[in-house]
Amino acid sequence: MYLKLISAGLFLLIFAGIVRPSGSLPLTVTFPAHSDTFNTDLIRIAGYADPQAYVTVNRKQVHVFPHGAFVTRVKLEPLMNKILVRAANGNQVTEDILFVFRPAPEKEIPAVPTVILPTSIQPRKKIWLMSGDYVNVRFRGSPDGHAYFSIDKIEKNIPMVELDPSETDGLTGVYHGIYKIGRGPTNRPLGISINLRGKNGKRIRETTPGKLYIIPDEVPVVGMTLEPTVMYGSEKSVGIIGSLDDSVRVHIIGKFHERLKIRLGDHQAAYIDTAMVRLLPPGTPLPSTDIFAPTFDTFKDWDVLSLGVDVRVPFTCDYDPNLSSLEVVLYGAHQQSHWITFPNQDTKIDRIFMKQSSPDQFNLNIDLKESHHWGHQVRYEGKDIKVFLRRDPVIASAGSPVFGLRFAIDAGHGGDVEGATSPTGMLEKDINLTWAKKLRTLLVNAGARVVLTRENDSTMDLQQRVDIARKANSLIFISLHNNSTVPSGNPLTARGTGAYFTAFQSRDLASEVYFQLVKLGLEPYGRVYNSYYVTNVEDMLSILVEGVFMSNPEEEMLLMDDNFIDRLARAVFRGVEEFLNKQR
Repeated sequence: MYLKLISAGLFLLIFAGIVRPSGSLPLTVTFPAHSDTFNTDLIRIAGYADPQAYVTVNRKQVHVFPHGAFVTRVKLEPLMNKILVRAANGNQVTEDILFVFRPAPEKEIPAVPTVILPTSIQPRKKIWLMSGDYVNVRFRGSPDGHAYFSIDKIEKNIPMVELDPSETDGLTGVYHGIYKIGRGPTNRPLGISINLRGKNGKRIRETTPGKLYIIPDEVPVVGMTLEPTVMYGSEKSVGIIGSLDDSVRVHIIGKFHERLKIRLGDHQAAYIDTAMVRLLPPGTPLPSTDIFAPTFDTFKDWDVLSLGVDVRVPFTCDYDPNLSSLEVVLYGAHQQSHWITFPNQDTKIDRIFMKQSSPDQFNLNIDLKESHHWGHQVRYEGKDIKVFLRRDPVIASAGSPVFGLRFAIDAGHGGDVEGATSPTGMLEKDINLTWAKKLRTLLVNAGARVVLTRENDSTMDLQQRVDIARKANSLIFISLHNNSTVPSGNPLTARGTGAYFTAFQSRDLASEVYFQLVKLGLEPYGRVYNSYYVTNVEDMLSILVEGVFMSNPEEEMLLMDDNFIDRLARAVFRGVEEFLNKQR
């Protein structure tokens, strides 16, 4: 691995500005905080001291790296842990004490006396269900008992089963029940009570904190999105399955936690954040629109297919790389024309198929001409739904292939969001910005057009970063980061470089950049498919790059060398060039 040891002069710069009593030996712990809470067996300790110091953590010596960093892990016992960090050099000694709290593990509950743990009772928040949905009830109490639950005005004494400890992380006395909702009082809170008869014959009763609301079948609940948002695959999932524009009408068929369940097609549903939807008055029509004949246009670097609509309804869009085909499905849409007039000019489109696949589902399939897919976007504009297909860019036949192309370079984190912190206290947000500016210089010098999502230490949300890239009509979006292990992870073994993608068309770009990073001598962490917010965009090629692990002292030393950050920037640049060369 490429390592450049930090000189004593640089070490002095690290500690510049730290005020200590005369003769005091430098010692700073950067992770964890002095009073923090972690529910884990091990916790990593990171900090820095005089490189010549003898450093111990809980009286065990730890290695001090040439730049003063030290890392280790200590075992956490339940409740409060006192961790003593000590640096000594001759007659000079500095000590620091951390107090880290670990919650006590859940204790075994004896069969007698009969008890129910109130904090274990679920549901804890109100839920909305429709006739035919299942309500799940759970709690933890005395084992070897008999439990049941009742729903006001619906059903009494619904049996519950005590789950095997293999299903509950080893806990006994976890009871679960399920009931399929039939007809019952609608639009009013219905209480759920649980009852447990213990081994000693004693009966106790509790109520769930969350109430049940039954959505009426007769009068559907309809809402409208307040702003663009994403759709998830389940009430708890982080996996994004699509997006919704603002002012899209949705049929609400449930509520779980902080998400609404919306109906798409038959036996199809999605989940969106409750805060993104405004409920419309009872009697509002369900999402429904006519779909009219498509028209074609061009806009900048895009071929645009437009279909007229009356109402904005939910849709999904999927790209099949094997068939080089795009499928757009509109839910609650009704085809009004089979008419397709193909454009006279050359486009990315090979063939178009339209069909009413079910009474409330319209499918639009677009076969693309064989080439690399550079991106697409489906969105509403006024009374049209538009499918944007990015044309193949003009890649220079001589010189750098980035010439004339548009890039968005994103320095991850910033402002109030610091990202990872290294053992000596370097902040990821600062390293990322330096790296981004160096990459911009390389691209601009080669003739590319580049926008940075942030030029300084500013706080930005993820959507703002994507919006900046879109406003610049960027062809390629690259988000730059540096990694860190988890609080319980081993900072000495967690290391390496990685590149991440979500959309298929970004896979090869991520691969080429990754190969160039590994050529620097960095450990191969991997090419990774993951659903990050910024890599979920499909209207440009978008990747996220993790340079090295800031939590690893050896890789931290790399980031202290400005020449190494130059090499990181050049590796990404070369990866982009290699990818584009293969598209010529």
